Amino acid sequence: MQAKNYAQVILSLGESKLDQVIVHLKKKGLISLLPAILKEIERTLKKREKNERVVLTSAQPLSEAKLKEVKHQHPELFVHHSTVNSTESGLIGGYRIQCGHKVLDVSYKKALFDLYQKIVTSKP
Repeated sequence: MQAKNYAQVILSLGESKLDQVIVHLKKKGLISLLPAILKEIERTLKKREKNERVVLTSAQPLSEAKLKEVKHQHPELFVHHSTVNSTESGLIGGYRIQCGHKVLDVSYKKALFDLYQKIVTSKP
């Protein structure tokens, strides 16, 4: 738990204060925590990166024009985020956007599944 706390302090203070944190760790006899602190910093940064990245998945690679159109249709998902464009043959058509925990699925696969669910669950 101490390593996590120190990692959060280092991330909030920035690189400029790193020397001071190391001096503090030496004084307190906690220099052996450095590897664990580094692991915690890496884990936190990877988690942040994952939450800040937009994954746009489509059946076929999207053209620049189509990508621009999708970004224009859903600007709230693309604000200050880097975009990864990937393909998945099982989607048939359309696209799926994932940004952190949010998922917007406008793929043909999802539409067909929803139609199937509606048919199966509807009562005559």
